[in-house]
Amino acid sequence: MTKRRSTHATTRIAGESVHLEGPERPWLEVNSLDDLFKHEAAIVDRINQTMNGGYLFMTNPLMLFADIGVVLSKRAREDLIRLEPRIGLESQVAYRALRSAKEQQNLRINLRGLLERKTP
Repeated sequence: MTKRRSTHATTRIAGESVHLEGPERPWLEVNSLDDLFKHEAAIVDRINQTMNGGYLFMTNPLMLFADIGVVLSKRAREDLIRLEPRIGLESQVAYRALRSAKEQQNLRINLRGLLERKTP
């Protein structure tokens, strides 16, 4: 796992989130699920600072990860889909439509985590 500085992924201006333009290079390289969960709080914060980030996450988390600079290795991606098979089923068309929106949705979704935790 490597954290890198991004030139622009998400920005807050005067407390308001603005739409993401995409990082020029990865912000975070994730090689395993352990890496993903180790940096979950930072990833969730980055998603919540992205305009419509909660909606984008629910629409297609894998595309949102790429847009905010989180690069999943092949192994991490496969393990994540194995853990939560619905992740690979989301609509790319709906994601792109929501991503192109110029305004924040009326109802804001703030994530508290990336996946539902199953308790034994």
